Amino acid sequence: MLNTQEFGDYLQSVGLNNFVGVPCSYLAPLINYAINSKCFIMSNNEGDAVAIASGISLCRHQAHNNSSFEQDVKIAHYAACHFDTTHNESKESQSFEYQDSKDFGSLKANNTKSIFAETNHLCANRDSNDIESYPTYTFHNYGVALMQNSGLSNALSPLTSLNYTFNIPILGFVSLRGERDENGKNTDEPQHELLGVITDKLLETCEIKYAFLDSNIESAKMQIQKALQYLECGQSFFFIVRDKTFSPIKLDGEHFILKEYYNNSKAIFKHLSCISTSQQMMLPTRLQALTILHTLALEFKALLLATTGKCGRELYEINDTPNQLCMVGSMGCVSSLALGVALKSTHKVIAIDGDSALLMRLGVLSTNAYYTRNRDNFCHILLDNESHDSTGGQFNLSPFVDFASIAKSCGYANVYVAKNLDEFTYYIKMFLEKDSNNMVGGSVSTTAVYDKNHQNTESSKDIHTYSQETQQNKKGAWFIYLQIAKGSKENLGRPKITPKEVAKRFANYIK
Repeated sequence: MLNTQEFGDYLQSVGLNNFVGVPCSYLAPLINYAINSKCFIMSNNEGDAVAIASGISLCRHQAHNNSSFEQDVKIAHYAACHFDTTHNESKESQSFEYQDSKDFGSLKANNTKSIFAETNHLCANRDSNDIESYPTYTFHNYGVALMQNSGLSNALSPLTSLNYTFNIPILGFVSLRGERDENGKNTDEPQHELLGVITDKLLETCEIKYAFLDSNIESAKMQIQKALQYLECGQSFFFIVRDKTFSPIKLDGEHFILKEYYNNSKAIFKHLSCISTSQQMMLPTRLQALTILHTLALEFKALLLATTGKCGRELYEINDTPNQLCMVGSMGCVSSLALGVALKSTHKVIAIDGDSALLMRLGVLSTNAYYTRNRDNFCHILLDNESHDSTGGQFNLSPFVDFASIAKSCGYANVYVAKNLDEFTYYIKMFLEKDSNNMVGGSVSTTAVYDKNHQNTESSKDIHTYSQETQQNKKGAWFIYLQIAKGSKENLGRPKITPKEVAKRFANYIK
């Protein structure tokens, strides 16, 4: 197992200190390291991460055009030897397997001398005065993209049409979810079954050099040095990372971006107008919200679709019923799946989304709103805990996003922000009880939006008073927002029924 702190420090020492990506449990230690080091850009999807990393690498290329290439490489050599001037002989005797994507064959780099090896030897014999007098040079860095292998499919577009076409190199780390055991069996979750055997093939097809990251720190450093050679030649390089490659690293408390948000009293973000400080301490849990949704969906024979991760797993633990479909994988796609169902069904359809998932495919809001503008059977729920809960609780950019206003701007006809579970229950019932006859035709009217500054919402009487203002709900898509607490149910299990069985049962229920 790699010491993540040492490995991360080494990456930074050779100029690889601009990390960007989407959290993954296998890569969580390295991502946490980068977050703690304040050198991580949280991307909403992997394709964006690749593009951001490519922009960073473009600045590196500009540096090469404006300065001596030799000097740049020499300083990179110096940074490496300054970090570690030992184990030179053992490094040269190491053997690593790299994939040459041009002939799809494995190449053995036996007794490889990296671009740093000779410089390490020189630095090891250089006195301290010489080292201190070495010229200072700040060089631009290559972008480093981090992602799960399921996210690699999101990244294919920029990798093939941006990096390949423009010849922009980046360094990548992609996890190997779905790796087979010695018997060829997938021991991971079902959504990773296919990616577990095609991750390397995808990289080969994209003509991207890659290697499986070694769990030995000295070997891993040599692999980084080899990767830098490819990067210097203008070629991207990816490391495939197996489970438990990195030693655990905990996040250092609240992220500085979130501190900036909470300390900025002038910021106009969603919670400052709708959630008081005292209420933030008593937020409902996702399990409580899902229990309400499950109960009401059964009562009204509505269809319930839940996003991937802890959301679907908690809903499954409440009860596994034929009117429910819990996504596995396909992060950010639950509302699109629900839209397709709603367009071909008279059932009331509820899509339960998460903040990180919706951020990944925020553009879907306009599609949902437009194609349900003449219908009243589509409801989009957002349970927002402002974190990547399934991968270790890393921050996301949800605190800076007013989802309700965006949904309204995209054309959702009925948009509500629930301040508590009573309001949440009330809005769900409003959707389910609304007449679903005559679902074709009609016009889209002004969006009904819950007044975030409404002060009297604690009692049922206040809710009843407000209900008189909201009885005239408009035809079109519904969006109901609820902020929830971070975290999930303890000892949370996983579904025993297979996704194929779920899909078949769900289709039969619709009939």
